[in-house]
Amino acid sequence: MRLNENGQNQKSLRPNGRRAKNSGAILMLACFCMPVLVGLMGLAIDASVLYSVKAKLQMAVDGAALAGLRSMSLAQSVSAQTTAATAVATQWFNANYSGNFMASSGTSTPTVTIGTVSGLVSVQVQATTQAPSYFMKLWNRGATTIGASGKAARQNVVLMMVLDRSGSMGSGSGSACESMKTAAKQFTGMFTPGADSIGLATFAEAVQVVSSPSTTFQTDLGYTNASGSGTGSIDNIACSGGTNTPTAVSLGWNELYKQQLPGALNTIMLFTDGDPTAGSFDFTNVIKSTSGCKDSTGLAVSAGGNMVTKPRNWVVYNSEGNVNTTPNTISLGTNSYWSPFSGPIGGLYGDGSSLYGVSHFFVPAGASTGNFESASGFTKTTTEATGCAFAGSSNYTSPTSDIASVPSTDLFGMSTSGYTSSSTSVTTSNVHNVVINLADNTANWARTSHTYSNGVTMPGVTVNVIGLGTVNATLLQRMANVAFTGYTPVAGQPQGKYIYAPNQTALTTAFKNMASSTMRLAQ
Repeated sequence: MRLNENGQNQKSLRPNGRRAKNSGAILMLACFCMPVLVGLMGLAIDASVLYSVKAKLQMAVDGAALAGLRSMSLAQSVSAQTTAATAVATQWFNANYSGNFMASSGTSTPTVTIGTVSGLVSVQVQATTQAPSYFMKLWNRGATTIGASGKAARQNVVLMMVLDRSGSMGSGSGSACESMKTAAKQFTGMFTPGADSIGLATFAEAVQVVSSPSTTFQTDLGYTNASGSGTGSIDNIACSGGTNTPTAVSLGWNELYKQQLPGALNTIMLFTDGDPTAGSFDFTNVIKSTSGCKDSTGLAVSAGGNMVTKPRNWVVYNSEGNVNTTPNTISLGTNSYWSPFSGPIGGLYGDGSSLYGVSHFFVPAGASTGNFESASGFTKTTTEATGCAFAGSSNYTSPTSDIASVPSTDLFGMSTSGYTSSSTSVTTSNVHNVVINLADNTANWARTSHTYSNGVTMPGVTVNVIGLGTVNATLLQRMANVAFTGYTPVAGQPQGKYIYAPNQTALTTAFKNMASSTMRLAQ
């Protein structure tokens, strides 16, 4: 102890000489604040636990939703699809979230809900668990219920298979035609009935829309997969004739347009084994003045008949296969983009060595394609193209007797000009170039957005292409809008996929890969 000169404790006096008072205020304040500080610390610890449990639970339901969605492509019906999604989602949830994670308890079995809205199919997974409390127990707060919801969705696929059934595919056992049918059935077996929709169009000189996209496509078309197989329209395809690719793509696109499902993944899956050789036209304005074709009054153009003011319909069968009646129009069905057609409508065939006209650009659904595209079927001079040499089967130069020039557009308004040099001359080499341009322009048009009558926009359709054997790879890649040397994909349009099959044994793999690619795009 230090004393001053007066013998007093030096530290006990203030400057004014009075003794200091040691009140202990800091200790008292600390005692009062301790419960609050402990509570805040406990809240921070418990909140961290809650956050960790919530994050883990959310990751589990998100992963389960994605896994459940992917499993749906393996189902064969809506009920089987629901069962598969529920089972897989539950399995993935349990694998990713342990019931005692960070001492959580009472974890619920995940609830799996499947929905379809505006072209989207979704899987939603919900679950709850009880997160433990440690310090919050001091305030009578026990375990806290934590909930999480995860949702994954994909576009429903609305797809038109557009399959080449030309004569170069062959016929009978062991032919490319049979290999294509086998692969096409496996293709349908990879999609989900009740959710996805698939239709079928086939083409030679003329196109047949076999069926519009439907969720019952496996029953309608036939299928093959791990669950078994079934027969359908694919089994009835018979291959013969030419290759009217542009008309096939136009009519395939029209079937997608008629569905009016802008939120779906609208897709054309085109298969072909060669160059386009035919296109469809309205010849009203290009009939020669010397032609023997007769107008609707029965008067030949060479005798003063007028095919413009009094056109005769060259397509006498409607889409149901019945003989047309007045006004002799051919309709493409309800909600079609194109209005009914009438007049001298037919096809031109040119493969570089042969040239002829065919009076049909389509084959009615359910009708035998052989009756419309066999050699005898070309002879329609008395029943359809009355007085014309246009479709005579024995004269491959017959179109030049009646047709002055190739129209500047085809029946559907697609330009005959394009990346291949062409003109309006009616020659086999020029018609060949014209239909190549038509195929390219039609695909480009299909990939462009269009508007429904109700004002809703239909996004551009994805065009996927499989080529077999000796094909025009440049054309087919352009149609799919994929990049290759010398070609840059058209901006703003969907880029499809091109798969080349060098021989018919590679078709199964090609069709399977195309199905897998399509389903990945839909995720």
